[in-house]
Amino acid sequence: MTTQHHPRGTPPMKYLCTSTSQNTKTGNVPGISIGDTRADSLQSCRDVACPLLHKKHGGQGGDGNPICYAQHGTPSFAHSSMVKASSNGKDYSLSHALEQSSRAAKMVRVGVIGDPAALSPIDGAYIRQTIKRAGLALVGYTHGWELDTAQHWRGSLMASCETLEQADKAIADGWRATVLLPSDQTARTFDTPDGHTGVVCPAILKPEIVTCNSCRLCDGSKAGPVIGFPDHGPGKGTNLLIQAKQAARRLRSLEPLTPSIGDDDWVSPLKRRLQVAIPPIHEPEKYVLCSNGCGKTHHEDYAHHPCQGGE
Repeated sequence: MTTQHHPRGTPPMKYLCTSTSQNTKTGNVPGISIGDTRADSLQSCRDVACPLLHKKHGGQGGDGNPICYAQHGTPSFAHSSMVKASSNGKDYSLSHALEQSSRAAKMVRVGVIGDPAALSPIDGAYIRQTIKRAGLALVGYTHGWELDTAQHWRGSLMASCETLEQADKAIADGWRATVLLPSDQTARTFDTPDGHTGVVCPAILKPEIVTCNSCRLCDGSKAGPVIGFPDHGPGKGTNLLIQAKQAARRLRSLEPLTPSIGDDDWVSPLKRRLQVAIPPIHEPEKYVLCSNGCGKTHHEDYAHHPCQGGE
């Protein structure tokens, strides 16, 4: 493990929580942003030596290397607005966010921006326990999975890896892993050098019917495959978000990902979760106004069923 060093007297990293999200990929779920200032949020990424942080902020991103979509894209603008609102007294506590969240929410996204490994073990334990008591799944990622100070998140967060070799090491260290894939990834599944099965994020494959909220394969407390994300960062000299969407369209044109129940190489719970995550598409049922004047609508197969007493 790698030891993380902080200057003596450094105050604990804070966080801001929101009850809803307009992110179509995650779905309308509560979220936790790391850092209650833009400077602290960026510091949380420096603390874990995230390679996707731009060079101007102390990372390795830019100049042809992939960079973080959150810290250098639209999520950073949303975080700036939250920081301002928080300084004016708006409540961004976790308890308030959960109280105000949608009933349809099944998870909390931890680390909408910033890295959760920068939080103290006490704050980490509070977040995990509070989310569990609310009956929600915890979905989040950390680039700091090799740090001693991040080990309290093992079994909760996913390890964010840049290569398949790193994913193998994270798994060997007891983490579930995600991995960055090329923006032109075309295969739906892949294998790591050590033989671990990986799947491309279902919410990227089927964005019209799958969200993180309905999938939750990135719940680090559950067994599952390596999850691959085609590179969608905002910098390599080209618009990789467009490339990622193009790659997703190519992937969706292939055979469905849902595994067969008879496949021995899929763990049973994973089979069920993948089948739920990528359901078959059915034509919507059609309802028409009753022809007998009851004022109600019926399925088209029963539109001429004689109604009695308005039933």
